[in-house]
Amino acid sequence: MKNILLKVFNGIFTGLGIGYLSTIIVSVLVNKGVYYPTVAHFTEVSVDAVIKQAIIMALMGVIGSVSSEIYKVEKISLLNRSLIQFVIIVTGVLVMGTYLGWIKSVVDALGTFILASIIFIVIWVVLYLGIKKEIESINEKLQLKNK
Repeated sequence: MKNILLKVFNGIFTGLGIGYLSTIIVSVLVNKGVYYPTVAHFTEVSVDAVIKQAIIMALMGVIGSVSSEIYKVEKISLLNRSLIQFVIIVTGVLVMGTYLGWIKSVVDALGTFILASIIFIVIWVVLYLGIKKEIESINEKLQLKNK
């Protein structure tokens, strides 16, 4: 229980950090330096929009963090665990995007799905390679110890 609460807490701050960083990047690159919290068609930044955005970002962080618990279930293959987490995260992104008004059409949903998929795959590969390197290092140390 304590582990899950820690994951929720970490997820909140990770979601807020990544979320706000992404809106800042979009504001600089797309909105020519004008900051919009959630959707570019807001004419003014309201506290309500910023609060909704913060809640959604925190929830996405929690979804990402807590869904990683699936990797502790050793009865399921790594591929299936990855696919389960992928479905959970991408579903969350699509629901969030629809709620915030980012997704207004099937084309928007497809673009969001593709972008979320690419991000998920890149993160997965980076983590996989890091873990693989760590395992190789541990195996080398074990081989030296056994000589």
